[in-house]
Amino acid sequence: MYRNHIVTWFYGEHKGNESSYPSVGSNTTDLSFQVVYWKCVYDFFMSAFLTQKETEYWLFTNVKAFPGTDLMEGLDLNAFFRENHIHVIDQELSAQTPKDWFGEWRNQFYVFDILRFMSENAEGRIIIFDSDILFRKDIASLFNEIEACGAVTYFLGDRDDVVKNGTSNLDMTMLYEKFYGEKPEGIVRYRGGEFIAVTQDTAKRIVGEFEHLWPLNYAQYEKGEVKLTEEAHFLSMIYARFGYDDQTGNQYLRRIWTAAKFDTVQKEDADLAIWHLPAEKKYGFRTLYSWLREAPRTKDEYLAYLSKVMMIPGSRTLRRLRRGFKRLFVK
Repeated sequence: MYRNHIVTWFYGEHKGNESSYPSVGSNTTDLSFQVVYWKCVYDFFMSAFLTQKETEYWLFTNVKAFPGTDLMEGLDLNAFFRENHIHVIDQELSAQTPKDWFGEWRNQFYVFDILRFMSENAEGRIIIFDSDILFRKDIASLFNEIEACGAVTYFLGDRDDVVKNGTSNLDMTMLYEKFYGEKPEGIVRYRGGEFIAVTQDTAKRIVGEFEHLWPLNYAQYEKGEVKLTEEAHFLSMIYARFGYDDQTGNQYLRRIWTAAKFDTVQKEDADLAIWHLPAEKKYGFRTLYSWLREAPRTKDEYLAYLSKVMMIPGSRTLRRLRRGFKRLFVK
């Protein structure tokens, strides 16, 4: 019998080894920074509890001591994870990058440590999500897609010459030929790394391929040449290698930006099962966290409040005003 696994993670960087996270700011080793993410983790799981069925939940982290109840508005994170049967896995990062690798998000290769563990310990279908994601509908059909296809990917649709986090689709295609000694069937196109949806067998294949690519790619860094900069670049190349070149995931989720200067909300977002909201870590997630903590909520109450607090769908002008007000409040 296949089992469904929903996974998220938080990796705490060590002093002297920090990197930049533009949507949160501040020093990544500060408790104030970590609290932002732990509130996202809480919202992530609560949204899943209200919308999903027959699913096992996992959290991966290297943090040994969670923020106390004074910082979490009375929440005891240890008790929350224990009472909700969330598997908490203590995991370090194996593929640590040098400080001059790129500058931002130096913990992104952590997902390959997660994939390695899950491939060895979790039979069935696995989805690894970033924690700034919220569920709105049951995703049983997505798990069925994973079982049928081996992997489901999320395609961002950028032009092939657009440089995303230091590397373009054309760069990835060139590197594919260099690393494998043959041309790919087409352009290697960028697949979002906030969503890794695979079977256990596919997870094993991805980990094996990552271990092959890592030293080849690291040599690119050492020579100062174009490289695969972050986890999505590796995943995109591996998906292309295995023929997982679909965009089935796009019907389930979207990376939705709600920043004042970059707003990509569409009315069709109201039909999605999953919202990825990177710009809301310090704002919408914080408000939702406080609301969820006030009292037990039903699924209908949660969905109505979520739409209200994120203003999706809604007026772009009002979202900009809301963002300005909340920024002032957070400061």
